[in-house]
Amino acid sequence: MDGKKIMMSGIQPSGILTIGNYLGAIRNWKKLQQDFDCVYMLADLHTLTVRQDPAALRKNTMELTAREFYIDGIKRDRWVWMGDTAQSVMMNWYSYYETEIVRRTLTALGGKGEVTQHMNTINDYTLFWFSALLDYCEHTGDEAFLRSIYGRALAYMSFIRSRLNEDGMMEGLEGDWVFVDWADGLVKEGTLSYLQILLWRAYVSMAEIARVAGERGEEQSYLRRAAALKDAVNRKFWDEGRGAFAWSEEKTFFRQPSVIAVVTGFADGAQKKRIRAFLKDDGVPPIVTPYMRFYELSALAELGEREYVLGEIRSYWGGMLDRGATSFWERYDPAEEGDACLSMYDRPYGKSLCHAWGASPLYLLGKYFVGLTMSPRSFTLCPAPELPDFSARYPLSRGTLTVRSYGGEIAVSSSALDGKLILPDGKEYEIKRGKAYVFPQRK
Repeated sequence: MDGKKIMMSGIQPSGILTIGNYLGAIRNWKKLQQDFDCVYMLADLHTLTVRQDPAALRKNTMELTAREFYIDGIKRDRWVWMGDTAQSVMMNWYSYYETEIVRRTLTALGGKGEVTQHMNTINDYTLFWFSALLDYCEHTGDEAFLRSIYGRALAYMSFIRSRLNEDGMMEGLEGDWVFVDWADGLVKEGTLSYLQILLWRAYVSMAEIARVAGERGEEQSYLRRAAALKDAVNRKFWDEGRGAFAWSEEKTFFRQPSVIAVVTGFADGAQKKRIRAFLKDDGVPPIVTPYMRFYELSALAELGEREYVLGEIRSYWGGMLDRGATSFWERYDPAEEGDACLSMYDRPYGKSLCHAWGASPLYLLGKYFVGLTMSPRSFTLCPAPELPDFSARYPLSRGTLTVRSYGGEIAVSSSALDGKLILPDGKEYEIKRGKAYVFPQRK
């Protein structure tokens, strides 16, 4: 403390954020920090005067961290971090299908002028930016945006390539922050498989961005770089005995590299089979952040472990609800007791309790259980047999999709886009906009 008076203020994450909330509280919070030591909180007890809907809390967590830009949380940093943004973009398609915030945030993170450091100074965050650009384009068809930002993508790639080691691999250098995850035991120095897998994905993304920009020579150049790097990573880090990618050349094993190999498409079919068993091994150190759990559960769902993933969503995010959470947190370790679960950065209440990356069940349930994939002109719905009866309403690029599964039937209607329904037994049905359908289904 520096002699300033202490001021405490709070906001509840339930309900709808209004102009009154903004004018009366949020707008002033930043100004007040100049004159006071401010403590901002989520008013849990005030919120819990009424029964809470977990689905609404997931959406409110997302909403409170999305305004002009995607920010990480409303309590502490209140900043645009690319790692948080990458996940917010994916969650967005299953909550709002908002395009302006995505474009603004990715443009702001790209910056302007000479590139002299990684985004947010974090190596891995810079690499996520390239795939987020493609994610936006695939959901909007906005190739003009990719062409407009192509110069910034080239500038960042030039910066990245200027700092690779003699093997063409990325390491953390002076001024860099290799983040990966909040986890005990992760040594961040040296050549790490996790970074190289993300670098491979960035090369593949850059090739597609170059194709859209009409730069065929650059497209082929980055595809060659991706192929060469993939071969080198497999030789250096894949361990056939463990069925996983080693963390580093020291051959220690953590979940994060193999998880990211699955979700980026780096791992081949044979590797995925081995990784599936590796990720189910309780002897491998667990992941305790919603940030990396998002990728871990995405990988497991991709590998066919949907029953397990659904149970983990209920126990992990449900565990936060059991602790009184009214929005989802920056980090959650079920082993922590009492107020210890609220501390971070050596501060008793330093943890962000409304954090963008905590809202990942929006994406996990929408993509892997409701089975919804979207494009600018259509959608495909493949409901998973593991999901019990449910009702959901999703935004599309135009209009909304409503789906309800109950009593051995599934009801589907789309207000503005045509699409396709594929049931667990393999039967396919065309869904025409403006019509309501009811089909029998066997799980």
